[in-house]
Amino acid sequence: MLYVDTNVVCNYLVNLDEQLHRRAMKALTNGQSYLISDVTLFEIVYVLNIRFKIDRDEICFTLLDLLRQPFIKSENLTAQMSALLLWSDESLNYADFADCLLVERARSKGAEAVVSFDRHFDCLPFPNLKP
Repeated sequence: MLYVDTNVVCNYLVNLDEQLHRRAMKALTNGQSYLISDVTLFEIVYVLNIRFKIDRDEICFTLLDLLRQPFIKSENLTAQMSALLLWSDESLNYADFADCLLVERARSKGAEAVVSFDRHFDCLPFPNLKP
């Protein structure tokens, strides 16, 4: 298994440079397994949303599909997928992806709550405490 960096995944998903896209496609489909860490997933979401201006629903759908590919492994698949779904939920006032991932990782580890000064945690479906 190999760790994969954000730039390879983004070039795999978004064909802005034909040569880089082909190289990323070849690399990710060569029979190896690639791990997408939480940090890498966060960066992918950030780059696709901020740099490429792709909307949340499309990012969510695309990354959920990517995480289901047999060549992709995850630090915590359930938490990563749940965070993407939470992040795309309009009723939560579009919380930051980092906060959604934090909540889902906390849930997966059996944490009682997230401690934060941020008031937007109040809209997320997980207990939070103010210090």
